[in-house]
Amino acid sequence: VQHEPRARSQCSELLQHWQGICVSGTDGLGHPVLVERVVQSVLSLESTAISDEDLLFGRVCCSEIIQALKCLLENQTKITKHVYVIDMAGVRLKHATKRVRNRFRFLVQHLEQLYPDSVHRTYVVNAPSSLNVLWKVLSRCLDPATRAKVRFLTPQNIFSILKNDGVPPHAFRNCSGINPGKPVSLFFSSSSCGEQPRQLI
Repeated sequence: VQHEPRARSQCSELLQHWQGICVSGTDGLGHPVLVERVVQSVLSLESTAISDEDLLFGRVCCSEIIQALKCLLENQTKITKHVYVIDMAGVRLKHATKRVRNRFRFLVQHLEQLYPDSVHRTYVVNAPSSLNVLWKVLSRCLDPATRAKVRFLTPQNIFSILKNDGVPPHAFRNCSGINPGKPVSLFFSSSSCGEQPRQLI
């Protein structure tokens, strides 16, 4: 894609549906940290102007970027997984419409088949207590192994849980979703051409 302007343009267009997804550095083990601001993603899931296929293809582009970074960032240890931070700030129960729920299931079903066991750990931050019921419903769509990796973090437990999971202190900023990161929607922009992998994260 790097040297194919048309393909770059198509990928860039598909990634516009997922502007709430950023790469925010790496954790202490070298895993890329992917942060998704769900309130932005919900806008795409709710939109009738975007097809299910385009949403999926855009999400696949995101996943391929992460897969490529894992290879490019390898040092002495092979990196095969990433850390996924789900930022629920601003999300309310009213956002969980039937259309959003159905599209979520559609994406999860396909992505788990395409990228099995690709996540080291998933952290959910800024989740209001009202979403507990919604999580119980949506989590049924997830593979049990995937569901077991999900940790809900609060201001009270964020540091203790991350520490217990083996994430060093210098990675707290990234894993708490505070780091603004690099939007994946910019990875195929002309301004990103020629940048080194570590510059992109």
